[in-house]
Amino acid sequence: MLLKERLPALPIEHFVVIINPSTYIKTEKDNSYIFKRVIHAEKIVDRLMEAKSAYNKQIMWPNQLQTLNELIFARNTLLENRILSEYGISEKELFKRGAMSLLQIFYP
Repeated sequence: MLLKERLPALPIEHFVVIINPSTYIKTEKDNSYIFKRVIHAEKIVDRLMEAKSAYNKQIMWPNQLQTLNELIFARNTLLENRILSEYGISEKELFKRGAMSLLQIFYP
């Protein structure tokens, strides 16, 4: 979409945040890159600051940001994804774990 509209490419960072501080993250030695993407909640501010310092150059001008904002709102569509049935997870299982309220926000 950005290239089609002649807007510059934007860097996109992603990571997974684990809320439970007692959760232990373990992986094989070859998969150590996972520790850059899966973090505990208490490290989220550090990770955001790292991303902010990595991308300190201005990429878009205010008029380009306005154009991007308008494009996103104009092309926004509701996700029709039934993630629970896709992975065979029952709603009762989520209620037990307290995750259902989050899923209701993102998947009404």
